Amino acid sequence: MRRQRRALAVLLLGATALAPSTVDAGGGHAGHGDGHQHGHHGQHGHHDSTHGHHDDRHAERRAVRTVRRATSEYRQVAAAERHGYGQFLTCTREPGVGAMGTHWVNGDLVGDTVLDPKQPEAMVYETKRNGKLQLVAVEYVVFRDAWDAEHTAPPELFGQEFHVVEAPNRFGLPSFYALHVWAWKHNPDGVFASWNPHVSCRYADGDPI
Repeated sequence: MRRQRRALAVLLLGATALAPSTVDAGGGHAGHGDGHQHGHHGQHGHHDSTHGHHDDRHAERRAVRTVRRATSEYRQVAAAERHGYGQFLTCTREPGVGAMGTHWVNGDLVGDTVLDPKQPEAMVYETKRNGKLQLVAVEYVVFRDAWDAEHTAPPELFGQEFHVVEAPNRFGLPSFYALHVWAWKHNPDGVFASWNPHVSCRYADGDPI
């Protein structure tokens, strides 16, 4: 509970005390009615169909490889906690669409405007029937006002444009940009989709949000 309160406090305060943003050469621009869109989001639609599908698959493979290499140790939630991640609220779901799981957030990473493909702001876990937490995805997060104050376009990673979660929202946060990568569990809606129809909040503690 202490970690959860600390993560929430850092997130709420982070919007007013942000460090300068940067651009990471490895992943594009570097540095959640909720705006977590249903299905795919952030994918460009300017290519012809064949070229576009090839680019999408390449981006998905690259994202999964990068995230798995960077977060393999965090399949054990204790390892994530040792590195500054703490539980934020409860399991997140969208009836009729799917769920995300429960977020473990690193307040220090959320509290700046740096987006590093190898350091996601949040780990996302699904609670299984036996109570074990299974790492299923990561989420990259940056507060919108802070990002927009220094950039003329939304952030991107892996060729994917982040989407906006407007305030007010279910998390009680200021408006923010977000991008999921389902690197550790297959998502039939796509690697970069917000919700996963194969993820459930059924066994998670607390009431879903």
